[in-house]
Amino acid sequence: LVQIRCNIHTIFTIMFLSFVALITSGFASSDNKPILTASQSSGYVKLEWAVEMLEEDILYKTGFEEGDVLPNLNYSSSETYLPENRWYGGQTFTTKSSYSGKRSLEIKNTYKNSNLYNFDLDGNVKVNESVTWADFRDARYYMENGTDLSLSFRMKTTGIGEVNFGGEGGTADYGRPLEATFLEDVNVGEKTVKVSDVSFFKKYVDEGRRLHLATRKGRYAYAYVEEVDTKKSTITLSQGFTGEFKKGDNV
Repeated sequence: LVQIRCNIHTIFTIMFLSFVALITSGFASSDNKPILTASQSSGYVKLEWAVEMLEEDILYKTGFEEGDVLPNLNYSSSETYLPENRWYGGQTFTTKSSYSGKRSLEIKNTYKNSNLYNFDLDGNVKVNESVTWADFRDARYYMENGTDLSLSFRMKTTGIGEVNFGGEGGTADYGRPLEATFLEDVNVGEKTVKVSDVSFFKKYVDEGRRLHLATRKGRYAYAYVEEVDTKKSTITLSQGFTGEFKKGDNV
């Protein structure tokens, strides 16, 4: 069980980095107290500690079954830049073994199949020869500032390996409205809209800065202000609104 602290209003996207195989974690007792177990292999001692999440504390849960939110197994267009055996980093959804349900995610030999890469200074593809990547880039989670998060997942290894996870945060929701308001209803597809305090937006355009605005409520999408007409009290965005706003709503 790993604690993650979110210090900003975030979209949270989970990513996994894998080395060859997976490491098993400990479990909790029936009264939900953590159990510490120790095992020895050659000259090494391994300690395992974990606690099960209570059902009422679970914000989101998924697996690898059909219909679940599944991770993407490729890394940023790996099909374009890498040979076929590296497209998915040696990862596949399988029915060979599972903790619950019928399926699990199997990872094979990341040293031969790694899908993580970058570009060198000459623009050539440079593959990380040991790391495989998977992420839930299409699954975004909305939460308030300062939210404490825990993430747990179950793994089994047939050898030595390591799995790490991380998250990306960014401006997420319609949670930071401006004092300016819409002076007319806004429909989907409109780029030019009438707003109050148009001078606020003009300052950004005059200074050559991009002011990004939410183009819909809820799941975040944005565009930036391209033009301002002070006489008509309108602003024009780089792309059309993807949601509706009512007259009087905050921009």
